[in-house]
Amino acid sequence: MTPTTETWRPVVGHEGLYEVSDLGRVRSVDRDVAYPGGRMQRHRGRVLSPKRTDEGRKYVNLSRQGKARLYKVALLVLEAFVGPRPPGTFGCHSDGDASNDRVTNLRWDTPSANNYDRIAHGRDWHASRTHCIRGHLLLAPNLTAAKARQGHRNCLACDRAKHSGLRGAELAELADDHYARILRAA
Repeated sequence: MTPTTETWRPVVGHEGLYEVSDLGRVRSVDRDVAYPGGRMQRHRGRVLSPKRTDEGRKYVNLSRQGKARLYKVALLVLEAFVGPRPPGTFGCHSDGDASNDRVTNLRWDTPSANNYDRIAHGRDWHASRTHCIRGHLLLAPNLTAAKARQGHRNCLACDRAKHSGLRGAELAELADDHYARILRAA
């Protein structure tokens, strides 16, 4: 296996302060900082340690003119290597792994395409759940057809019951009755 060469480009909006690589790493650059009283100090650049969310998304804290802000690493990579964000698009991970911020894994795409990616990679809660809140099994024929076509799993029995206007225990009882009828008909 040949070693991968890492390419660095300036972070858009932070040129001369930070750089981002095509492998999804962010670093500060060497620079001289002026302090009050005219004192100058040389700060050596270093690779930043990103913060991670539970889903694996990486963020870095970047400062400019004394103000710090968190930035998604994936968006920094896309802006530096692909170009500015087109209106109405998200930064999407093609392999579904939110921690893989390599430029080869990222793209600008629509929110809808991002949702389809989540479903395709098994990261969508609605598409992966097996039972509804009342414990009804979420398998055909107990799935609402419109939601199933979108890749979601919604309980047909509960959906039918909620349109009755009932509340509380009566609603739960009606939903269970609908569920029993759906299973008998199958």
